[in-house]
Amino acid sequence: MIIPTEERPSHPSNRRGRSEYPPFTGHQIKTDPASGIVNDPNAWGEEHGDPRYVVPLVARIVAVSLETVHIVETLPRLGI
Repeated sequence: MIIPTEERPSHPSNRRGRSEYPPFTGHQIKTDPASGIVNDPNAWGEEHGDPRYVVPLVARIVAVSLETVHIVETLPRLGI
């Protein structure tokens, strides 16, 4: 999904620019070195019979983000 330029946030999030966020940064298979426990986000979908659960999840996250931008842009400016 490509978000049109006019729909993208104009401000950096968490002090990072857009180019500093690779896609699905937090969606990674990781093994805890101390316990050896494997955290596999894909396993949740397979265990619940929906291995593609992340696709609609990302779509909802993008929709909420875009709606938030629209709401914030309609708020009145503070006279500070």
